[in-house]
Amino acid sequence: MPTDAVDTLPCGVRQMLRQLEPFPALVQNARYDILAYNTVYGGLLTDLDAVAPCDRNCMWLSFTHPGWQAAMPDRQETVRQMTARFRARMAEHLAEPAWKALLCRMQRESPEFRELWERHEVARAVDHRKSFDNPHVGRLHFTFQGLWLNPAEGARLGVYVPADDGTHAGVTKLHTLLTERTTASAATTG
Repeated sequence: MPTDAVDTLPCGVRQMLRQLEPFPALVQNARYDILAYNTVYGGLLTDLDAVAPCDRNCMWLSFTHPGWQAAMPDRQETVRQMTARFRARMAEHLAEPAWKALLCRMQRESPEFRELWERHEVARAVDHRKSFDNPHVGRLHFTFQGLWLNPAEGARLGVYVPADDGTHAGVTKLHTLLTERTTASAATTG
């Protein structure tokens, strides 16, 4: 994850992420690097705080992290689309070392990614439904809304809006659980 991009996020963006809770939300760049996220997103697919900052990339995690993968019931279609969108976006960034480095890393570490990359599919980003299996609250269904914060730099706010009442109840419960866990952890270390 590019630390310079994280450092340049306005504090208002971080505050907005907190205010969007209990809806899971993140800021990512066009390369799928996770630049910031709220508490609920941090616990939606895995414990994102336990993932090394250099590995906080949605595409990397979707291909290499067992916990992240287990939370994706539609994983095969998701990674196919993700690879196609990455290919389409990369056309504008061919000379950028960070893009080349991620592509090389993905090809080196994931045979599945290599196979999908060799299909030469391209796709554009669209808002769509996503489902996740969370170990604490079960299956959750969302409509993903992506809002470009700075199109020139590729920073995008992604918000997972509950698609049904059960999901809304589930993310509210997950938010409570994660907030209580954070509070308890702070109390024992403070």
